[in-house]
Amino acid sequence: MAEDKYKVCFKCGRNLPLSEFYVHKQMGDGHLNKCKECTKKDVHEKYMENIEDPEFVEKERARGRDKFNRLYSCKTQNKRLRSSSYKVWFERRQVMFWHDIELHHWNYDKPHDVFLLSRRHHARLHKLITRNADETIFKCNGVLLDTKEKHEEIVQKVAGEQYFFLNEETLAQALSTAVTDNK
Repeated sequence: MAEDKYKVCFKCGRNLPLSEFYVHKQMGDGHLNKCKECTKKDVHEKYMENIEDPEFVEKERARGRDKFNRLYSCKTQNKRLRSSSYKVWFERRQVMFWHDIELHHWNYDKPHDVFLLSRRHHARLHKLITRNADETIFKCNGVLLDTKEKHEEIVQKVAGEQYFFLNEETLAQALSTAVTDNK
């Protein structure tokens, strides 16, 4: 078994079990020749040395931004309208516009029927409503908000007239306009 095998770290000279060495396919025994502790120490020292270099710092920041966009951009874009093409479309049609627009689904079975609310109004709305047991629609004070009209009454209480409703037809129009505007 791998637990029974030992190896000497070339850095600190200690005889340690293979579990204390990182796996490395290109090594003869399949493990790095430096123990995990020494590897972590070397990586930390190299990082502290490089952190003084502005070019390294900028590369690390760019790498972090790329990683964030790769991992979270889909989730974020479904929640908020961040695309400039959407913003241009709404501004051209003189619809009220906030910097932080969030989409609120009144029914998760109808993903294209959404209310556009400011972040503040969206947070206030969710303080009033709770999800139903089936997790697709909401309740407010025990009343099931099973229609768009019932839900819109609550949205009007929270946001006044500062909201906009998008359904599949208006969303398709927005997307087609945004695509032609970007060409």
